[in-house]
Amino acid sequence: FRVLDHACQELGGLEAAFEISVKLAPHQVVQPDVMVLTALPARGKIDAATLRLAVAVADTTLAEDLAKARIYAGGGVPEYWIADANGRVIIQMWAPEGEAYAERREVAFGVRIAAATVEGLAVETAGV
Repeated sequence: FRVLDHACQELGGLEAAFEISVKLAPHQVVQPDVMVLTALPARGKIDAATLRLAVAVADTTLAEDLAKARIYAGGGVPEYWIADANGRVIIQMWAPEGEAYAERREVAFGVRIAAATVEGLAVETAGV
């Protein structure tokens, strides 16, 4: 969270948040571990239109977090990262098409990762 928060502050116009509910559809609410938004709500759930990047941190939940990709893609979330603590990689997915992401890559911990859908947003993963 702190790394993304700092990057958002440096870039301007974005907010980092954690563990806040996001309403993707009338009856579908998700709670990413970390997220990047265009605006924080005064209170209540976050509107999906403000969600630019959702991040899951996976230790024992990798299979579940990979399965959630269809929910995020189906909800139109532009980009989804899974920080795989055991595999020491960030699985980066973007370009939602239906209930899947058309693009995907893995970035090893220790390597700089740049968001594919948020121009200028990049973070160093050394020490993660």
